[in-house]
Amino acid sequence: MFSKRKNRALSDAINRAQDPDLRVIEEQIAERKDRLADLELELSDTRISLRKFEAEYDRKIGPLERRLKELQLDLDDARRKAERRAQWGDKEIPVDVIEQFRKTWKRSERPLEEPIERPTEPQPSEDIKRLFRTLAKRFHPDLVTDALEKRTREKKMAEINRAYAAKDYAALRAILELGEPSQVPPQKSRLEILSDLQKELHRLNAVIVRMETELQELILSPIVQLMLDTTMARRQGRDLLSEIERDLTREISSMQAEIASLQSRS
Repeated sequence: MFSKRKNRALSDAINRAQDPDLRVIEEQIAERKDRLADLELELSDTRISLRKFEAEYDRKIGPLERRLKELQLDLDDARRKAERRAQWGDKEIPVDVIEQFRKTWKRSERPLEEPIERPTEPQPSEDIKRLFRTLAKRFHPDLVTDALEKRTREKKMAEINRAYAAKDYAALRAILELGEPSQVPPQKSRLEILSDLQKELHRLNAVIVRMETELQELILSPIVQLMLDTTMARRQGRDLLSEIERDLTREISSMQAEIASLQSRS
């Protein structure tokens, strides 16, 4: 029984290879799968780099930004009090209803824990990148339409992405060696096969457009643009994050001085 199925699949493959129309559209589908794998690799690399940059940014800049927000609230409060003193002089100052409401209902925020600085890690090797692309072409959930199969592939692709982020070549290789369950496609006429291939090509084109849009939006996001600017500045011998850190420190000092000046007049 298995031999008959194998022979039938081989015969179908030979017939399809000899059909120029089918061969052309299958080559187009193969190109789209290559493009999908490239996009998935680029998205994964961008997200990995972004996570590292966000950790560095939060370590250097995060505490200063949070301190700046706190001081802005204190400065606003000090300015309101100064305005009310200027209006009422030494008279008893009426309760600021808005201020009272804010103090009553403001929820205290727990301070964020300082992120753990991780050492800079080398980029994934070309071998790992090639292996990732191979696995993406085999397991990417957008390559199938069946809902159950899609969920299975989503879990597998998440496992692949974790291994890639960890640069675990052995884990990726183990996934590759598991292979896929052999499936015998149902017997279809040439016109049915051609129609299915055209639908699949159209679907993959839509998937690629979506992934290209997702990648473009990610690249154009403010945090990624800052990451790219920081990388370019580093190549020019500048430390952009340290420059931002100095600017925020000066702004904090200026706010503290203004608050102290306003409070000294009370």
